[in-house]
Amino acid sequence: MNRRKIARASAVRIRAILLALAAVLAMPRFVVGQQPLEERELRPGECFVLAVESDPTVCGLYGIAKDGSVSMPPFGKLSLAGLTVPLAEAAIGSAWRARFGHSPGNVTLTRLARAGSGVTYRGAVRFSGSLPARPSLKLADVVAMAAPTESADLGAVRIVSSSGETLAVAFDPGRLESPDSNPRLKEGDAVFFPTATRPNVVLVAGAVERPGNVPFRVGLTAREAVALAGGEQVNADLTRVRVERGGELVDTVNFQLGYDSRLQRGDVVRVSLVANPKYVYLVGGIAKEGRYDLRPGWTLTQAILAAGGEIAGANIKRITIARRVRGALRRTRYDLEAIRSRQKPDVFLEAGDIIEVPAGGGLSAALPVGRGEA
Repeated sequence: MNRRKIARASAVRIRAILLALAAVLAMPRFVVGQQPLEERELRPGECFVLAVESDPTVCGLYGIAKDGSVSMPPFGKLSLAGLTVPLAEAAIGSAWRARFGHSPGNVTLTRLARAGSGVTYRGAVRFSGSLPARPSLKLADVVAMAAPTESADLGAVRIVSSSGETLAVAFDPGRLESPDSNPRLKEGDAVFFPTATRPNVVLVAGAVERPGNVPFRVGLTAREAVALAGGEQVNADLTRVRVERGGELVDTVNFQLGYDSRLQRGDVVRVSLVANPKYVYLVGGIAKEGRYDLRPGWTLTQAILAAGGEIAGANIKRITIARRVRGALRRTRYDLEAIRSRQKPDVFLEAGDIIEVPAGGGLSAALPVGRGEA
């Protein structure tokens, strides 16, 4: 009888213990010290994905540096360490209103839990995941594994280190040897491929043959973009080609010295005319087309001679000189045959003159004749 009582009492105790354990496991996580990510304070070294409704260009991966700050393009550094996710979202909204004077709309901060080891990658990719860290691991290896989508902006890849430092990289498969384009990755790095917010084109404006948008591809240079726009005009200033990004000047390139500049989608390439030119330009049916230094007292006959003379079949009776007069481009036709035979006087040239010698029986469509005739 006593043995039965003891066994029954033991069963009751065991049942009570199991019920108590079940009750503990069913309690909210904060009771046992496991708060949800959004309820925990942000700490240095953590990273998060930010989405701002009013400005998609700000969206992306950010890291919290050792000093607790986050570098955010619209307003510089913002201290977020020690805040929960809702408080951090509110702080970003307040900073936005103070900087721009209006609401950013919905601000969403998604905290990312780092993997235990390796390099993680996510964003506008076909495959999210991680790779084991190794000394030779580079961004190109992650790109190959992640398979970025067509909408991914490879010119604005973000790498957040385990300490929260953020690095923006313009990945270029044509420059894999460059650490600026293809950096080495370290243990704990998080790679984020943002969705492009800019059109997949480059605008080429100014002194080119066909101003307008040209298709963008990773690795496109300013010189290649100008070529896609039909090339530069004869009076283009190739010593100061401007590259603009987001409305700001990011580079000035001297094509004549062989320099070039890598572009990003949405860039603007501006080719200006020669300022206060001291040159004349010879095009069409002559031996050596191009730009020539204007010599004092130079005439049409001397310029043609300096350019190697006209080619066979050139129509020297209908040569055109385009000259800017009081801001307007005036085109005048001259008969070089009559000038050579002294039936008409030679023509003195001015800086910036464009001389076209028709290669065939008529005038080139590139420079229609104005009202002048001589």
